[in-house]
Amino acid sequence: MDYKSVADVERNRLIVGTKQILRAIEEDVLDTVIVATDADHFIKDAILSALNDRNTELVYAPSKEELGMLCGIKVSAASCGIIKAD
Repeated sequence: MDYKSVADVERNRLIVGTKQILRAIEEDVLDTVIVATDADHFIKDAILSALNDRNTELVYAPSKEELGMLCGIKVSAASCGIIKAD
């Protein structure tokens, strides 16, 4: 998946925010996680650690600002996730 595809995802399948992403990874409900390359290292490390041994696709976006825009929010986003389709 290309990170720009997040703009085409139905909003009810999109999770934004590291806490919510980590919880969703633990619950194994995500199809894809997108992380901004300029996100803080502790955020990237936490997500990568949580994704260990999970069958969840990891995609990188070039910036938090662009990821926030693609998610349809007015602030930057370090990460977002796409919930598995039913």
